[in-house]
Amino acid sequence: MASPPAPGQICANYNGSHSMGSHFQLDYTLADTTKVVCGSLSFLLVLPFVLFEIKCFPIGTTTSVLTGAALMVITTVLTQEDVYHLLGETENLRTIFLLLGMMLLAQFFEREKMIGKILKMALKESHSFANYIWRVSLVTFIFAALFTNDAACVVLTPIFLKYWEKQKRKPAELQTLLLAIATSANIGSVTTIFGNPQMALIASRTDTEMFRLSTLTLVRSIIYLGVPALIAFFINFGFLMLHFEVRSRLKMRKYGIASTFSKARTNDPCTNGQNSPGEDYAFYGGQDAVGQIQDGQVDVQTFTKVDSNNGNCVMDEVPIPNTNPITDNAFDIALSKSSTKNNKKIEVEQHSDVAYQFKQSHSMVFKVFLCVLLTVVIILMFIKLDVVAFDIGLVPMAGATLALVVDAALNKRNASVIMGRVDWGVIMMFFGIFVWLHGINTTRIPRWIWKQMGLANANLDDTQTIIILCVFVIFCSNIFSNVPLTIIVLDQLEPCKNQFALVLYLAWCSTIAGNLTLFGSVANLLVAQKARETLDEPLTFMGYLKYGFVSTLIIVIIGIPIIYGLLLI
Repeated sequence: MASPPAPGQICANYNGSHSMGSHFQLDYTLADTTKVVCGSLSFLLVLPFVLFEIKCFPIGTTTSVLTGAALMVITTVLTQEDVYHLLGETENLRTIFLLLGMMLLAQFFEREKMIGKILKMALKESHSFANYIWRVSLVTFIFAALFTNDAACVVLTPIFLKYWEKQKRKPAELQTLLLAIATSANIGSVTTIFGNPQMALIASRTDTEMFRLSTLTLVRSIIYLGVPALIAFFINFGFLMLHFEVRSRLKMRKYGIASTFSKARTNDPCTNGQNSPGEDYAFYGGQDAVGQIQDGQVDVQTFTKVDSNNGNCVMDEVPIPNTNPITDNAFDIALSKSSTKNNKKIEVEQHSDVAYQFKQSHSMVFKVFLCVLLTVVIILMFIKLDVVAFDIGLVPMAGATLALVVDAALNKRNASVIMGRVDWGVIMMFFGIFVWLHGINTTRIPRWIWKQMGLANANLDDTQTIIILCVFVIFCSNIFSNVPLTIIVLDQLEPCKNQFALVLYLAWCSTIAGNLTLFGSVANLLVAQKARETLDEPLTFMGYLKYGFVSTLIIVIIGIPIIYGLLLI
């Protein structure tokens, strides 16, 4: 069996076999007409369904991407063998393993409610809004760097909103709070190679011998991107406080009401809403009451109801059986509507097995194990030696697998429950997006555009070229989304050439560009979704744009010279 090439031998072979230059030459000409036309149509027909939710045909992002991948094969832009080759590429599988491993670990931390306990100590009702938003932003920043920005928004947003409501803080704070969660998650995620999908893609694609000079490791990302990210964090905090002050002054009349709850409660006549007398019950007590029912600590629960005869708001007590505890992810509370007050009942549907499986273990040993495991996983990804090299995809997967085994041994929990809570739609989307975007890259249209902009063979050592690159990445990230744009740009990397500056600018701009608009990042949409589900509070496109457009451009502009300066050191 032939021995693998020695370090540097692959690039030496490239340099020796391509006499036209000192590195491997990319083909910047367009492919044949048939492939260009079919590839372009397969890309453009699917793109609107990827970017927008079309109500008359709600196909969804994942299905749209898979459809685009299928079209690339049907139109012969790619062969069937190309698909298997793409999905089996080391770089693509490494990206999937990295994201999947960190997502599984995040589920354990969510189940054990370790973050919630930290927030309970950190977020106090007596804190000023500046202090409060500072703590929210910092926790989100760190969590996103460790578990991806998407996981941070999914896990933290409901918890933050629960504490905000419980502490009866001012309604004028809510929009700024939502912006703080979304923007801090995106900024924090650029610090590490597992902070967001595009960072994982960049780290994975450059972790080969051909791109050894441009490799983005965990150490490099913390040094070259962590510094501007930390500065961006403080700048963003300043913008958040400015947003709160301006919004408070402009909207004081609108928010100057006695109620401190969200709009979700205004649909009840007992909270100044508009319900008709026939719709009787409103759940009174919010998440605290839900928690009491869950823990089996109450036998009687108080509800507000509407008298069917006169429409007045009255209080009523409804007996609740003191049953075994269940979790908020595994029960449904149905409050029946009736035209007479004697017909009220509460139906509690319990899926006891699933509920028990995701209930926190209360095992201090397991909690300590999770903290140690996460620390070890991160440390191992720091190690990058010729003798010992820990793969950035396999290390998180190994850590997640070990956590599943220990959980089964200590807590007697079935691993399928944790695995079932992973967003497999995201994983499927990545498989589809690898094929779909490779199809458009095969037409060489992106590469041709790249050359027309003057970025082909560019060293990125002059201001004009850097500006062109960053403007292209920022706005295309919001048009095509940052993950597809990252894949397209990574395909322009020239093997065996030092393009580390391009890698850093791509990582910085594509990630921070997610704060430009509501649709710029999936994390933003997750915050909007959780805000709607938890408090029925809308985070609109225009409301986000008013804050994100200016603040994001300023943060990107400040970060670029910082990265440039760090490269000179």
